[in-house]
Amino acid sequence: MSIQPSFAILQTLQVVDQRIAKLEAELSTERAGISDKAERHAAVVSRIAQIEAMIIVMEGTRSELNQELRQHLIQVDKAREKMARCRNEREANAAQRETEEVRRLSREREVEIQKLAGLITDARADVAVLEQERSEVVGQIDETEGQAALKVRETEARLAELRGKRDAALSQLPATVQGRYKAVHARRGSGTAAVIDGSCAACHISLSPMLYQEMMRMQEFFQCASCLRLLYVTETPVDLGPDDDSQSAES
Repeated sequence: MSIQPSFAILQTLQVVDQRIAKLEAELSTERAGISDKAERHAAVVSRIAQIEAMIIVMEGTRSELNQELRQHLIQVDKAREKMARCRNEREANAAQRETEEVRRLSREREVEIQKLAGLITDARADVAVLEQERSEVVGQIDETEGQAALKVRETEARLAELRGKRDAALSQLPATVQGRYKAVHARRGSGTAAVIDGSCAACHISLSPMLYQEMMRMQEFFQCASCLRLLYVTETPVDLGPDDDSQSAES
């Protein structure tokens, strides 16, 4: 009994598998694009939060230094008053040393306060730049995410349709042949291959003349000895409708 119609099913399966693989790659690319923008937005927001936290710490430190500076200035005034009340040179020298030490500490605090002020200014400038970047990313997400999400849904719908066609084609094959197809497909991404000029079109291994002659009788199913794909011989392309972008079965 001829199994020529079943060979046509094998070709259909190969074309469907090719289209599914292409759509799955497109779907992965679309999802990655959405994910990349979301990750970039999250990274920018996280960086803004880190810098703002640093600004809060620096402003707290600056406030503490300003408080110390005010206390030092008060100590300088008290040291001057003490010098005015000195009764001898020893007391005057001690008061002078105290005044100089307080003034030194005051100058150090002033320098530290100035440095912090510069760092805070720079940090706020960085936040402004990052806020601009965040706004741009949000704009990109708002502009493209809807289109990308629509394309993802459309691609998922096309994939579901193609998988349905594959399941329908498989159901027409004997159970043992279905099992062979599924086992090879799981490992290699496709379960069938055309025979072209006596060779497997998938792995390019030449078939023995005897096996090729047996295949040409179309009385049973054969697998490639190398890649184990189910083999078929045909000269007629399979028409899967207007969405078909693969008119040959050569993978």
